[in-house]
Amino acid sequence: MVNDVSTGNPSIVFVGSVRSSYVTLSSLLDSGANVRAVFGLAPEVDGRVSDYVHLKELAGAHGIPYADFIHVNDPRVVEAIESHAPDYLWVIGLSQLIGPVLRGLPRRGCVGFHPTRLPIGRGRAAIAWSILADVPLAATFFLIDDGVDSGPILSQLDVLGGPDDDATARYRALYDVIPAAVAAAQKNVEAGDAGLLHQVDDHATYLGVRRPRDGTIDWGCPAMQVVRLVRASASPHPGAWTSDRHILIRVDRCAVTPPGRYIGIPGRIVEVRPDGAFVVATSDGAVDVVAFHADADWQPRAGIRLGFDAEAEIHRLGERIAALESLVERLTATVSSLSV
Repeated sequence: MVNDVSTGNPSIVFVGSVRSSYVTLSSLLDSGANVRAVFGLAPEVDGRVSDYVHLKELAGAHGIPYADFIHVNDPRVVEAIESHAPDYLWVIGLSQLIGPVLRGLPRRGCVGFHPTRLPIGRGRAAIAWSILADVPLAATFFLIDDGVDSGPILSQLDVLGGPDDDATARYRALYDVIPAAVAAAQKNVEAGDAGLLHQVDDHATYLGVRRPRDGTIDWGCPAMQVVRLVRASASPHPGAWTSDRHILIRVDRCAVTPPGRYIGIPGRIVEVRPDGAFVVATSDGAVDVVAFHADADWQPRAGIRLGFDAEAEIHRLGERIAALESLVERLTATVSSLSV
């Protein structure tokens, strides 16, 4: 599609839903790009999306027509996009896949975005996996094809993160790089095929989806693994969680304690500090929980064992079942004596 590049400023319809969408759209508008319309994910479904941003205000500030959508491939949405006759459709920060009908509308192609060094790290939850599995981050703009994050690359700029970064810091570093990556992508769009870098599928790696429950802390893991999970689950992600029976506790920040300082049963609180921080044993040491909040009036106490202990729960259920059976036997005996 990019072979028939003509002179002038190609028309763009922009689609997005998150902070990277906002930063990309701002960069396009600041560069004088010919953005004819903006379509954004509707606010009523923002709970399903981490780092959601409503693009209506930004579009309105530049006098650009705006419309909400819930499903981008809805025929009414496709028809509305088609009415703007775009040369390019920029689809940035949207978890919904673009269907073949919508992909075929723009005269020159659809531009997508992915925050890894493609073809490494195709798929979902890239920021979290960059912390959990050292997946390299990059601001990558590419032409969308019928695969997932597999199209020819228009621009790719590395995002450098620190070893102690949490998800918040990684997102911030990504946003800082996006404007330069947008400028490079626009330049390469005009270069046609000469500006494309075709991905080698044999070099591709794939990232699996993560759900909110994947932030549940397993205290039987090594301390560093627990710390990485907490960092990867930080805002705008749903957070890392543990529990004390029925009370949920979100761990916002923690650190590995010095080797050999604490020995204990994984999940058990081994120390509570005067400032409210507390230390939890892991499989190879302990972590110092320095920031947390709970969904009830909960305070840490030494000796509490956090998390789900299957054996203990089964034992407690067995005791409750035995107690209920005993109660049923007594009630049955009472009823029988009354009916005699």
